[in-house]
Amino acid sequence: MKKFTTLLGILTITTLTFAQTPHSLPHILIEGNPGDEYTKCKYYFVENQDKDTIKLQAKIRWRGNTAKAFNKKSYAIKIIDDKGKGKDVSFLGMRKDNNWILDAMAIDKARMRNRVSFDLWNDFSNKSYIFNYDKKAINGTRGNFVEVYLNGEYNGIYCLTEKIDRKQLRLNKYNKDGVHGILYKADGFLYTGFWEVDQYDNSKMTWGGWEMKYPELDKGESIDWKPLYDATSFILNSTDKEFDEKVSNVFDLPVWADYYLFANVIMAFDNSAKNVFTYIYDNKTSQKLGFAPWDLDATWGRNHIGKLLSAQKKVPFHKLYSRLLKSEKINFMENIAHRYLELRKTILSEKALKERFHNYFQLFKETGAAQRETEKWNGVNGIEIDFDKEESYINKWIEERLTYLDEKVKVFSTKINTFEEEKDISNHSNIYTLEGIKVNEKDLKPGIYIKNKKKSIIK
Repeated sequence: MKKFTTLLGILTITTLTFAQTPHSLPHILIEGNPGDEYTKCKYYFVENQDKDTIKLQAKIRWRGNTAKAFNKKSYAIKIIDDKGKGKDVSFLGMRKDNNWILDAMAIDKARMRNRVSFDLWNDFSNKSYIFNYDKKAINGTRGNFVEVYLNGEYNGIYCLTEKIDRKQLRLNKYNKDGVHGILYKADGFLYTGFWEVDQYDNSKMTWGGWEMKYPELDKGESIDWKPLYDATSFILNSTDKEFDEKVSNVFDLPVWADYYLFANVIMAFDNSAKNVFTYIYDNKTSQKLGFAPWDLDATWGRNHIGKLLSAQKKVPFHKLYSRLLKSEKINFMENIAHRYLELRKTILSEKALKERFHNYFQLFKETGAAQRETEKWNGVNGIEIDFDKEESYINKWIEERLTYLDEKVKVFSTKINTFEEEKDISNHSNIYTLEGIKVNEKDLKPGIYIKNKKKSIIK
């Protein structure tokens, strides 16, 4: 047992006692009153019983529009020095920085979907094109599970997580020459999704449902919407020939393709029209748009409010993917299918995916965190916490999802021949859309289909 004495306010002293063993999760102890705006707090980090407590000053606020509705809040943390300026600190081998996220995962009955998803993304996605310029670039986040105490009371399991920002992606900094690196974030379901293009205004931080995350206009830095505007216009207005020839110069296609596969595997319904980043390493040398996902908690069989989702659902995507799928030259879906089948032997095998969840479930149990989390939060906001039950559900869902995807990619598992034009492709028993969905003859509409491993146009 370990005692921790803290000074609350001016006169009130509270003694917090908690059990920690060599196998415990790290502990974070916070003294403060978080709300919508940043306020100062005391922040103590205890990695394990053999290491000294790290005592820090910080600022804290609630984070996440949806998450604020839950009793178990997520927090944004800014570590500061005695003068109130940002102080970079590294925790648990992650990057050295002053900005951190304490993700409560309140809607997630497993308390790990976001972390497992990013672990998977980090392991299998192609390196961002920025890696050619800077080997320290990370096209995702790293995180570690901790237990949090707020003002002497246990507050549950959290994931201490890095942010996706200029520093994480290693974008070139803004300087006297103007805009170099650029980071855009889709901030809501109403974003353009590359379906329409409106005129932009470089005096505003938002455009078409996107938010400018870097550079920072409120710090007097110039911003530039033109690269994103041009990319959207390219998707909408380029001819098929222009699209085929130039799309790999406009978009970091290996990473965008990986996300199409990734989102289908984890069934990321909440990430087709928001919760995504696109970025440019240096606007002065190339306007190629990279890609990074965000907020992956509405995955693996549950939606953004925690409701169950069938494993046999199609994930919606935007116009860029629509054009890639329809391209005669790019063979986008065929390449996705071959990559999927290769990865099914390794990190996308049923065993490998289940193990990712099982290892974290075991960590929660062995450290006692599962029991403490359940005692604290079970039933709050109508959310049942039963880790054994949720692991069983996830395992069954993984089995069903992989079976569903295996069937969808069968039609693309061998090389597909070139187009032929037909006015009628009925009287064929196996007709598929470009997404691999089998269709009934009576439901055929004008478009491109796959029959007998050949792309065909019906007019």
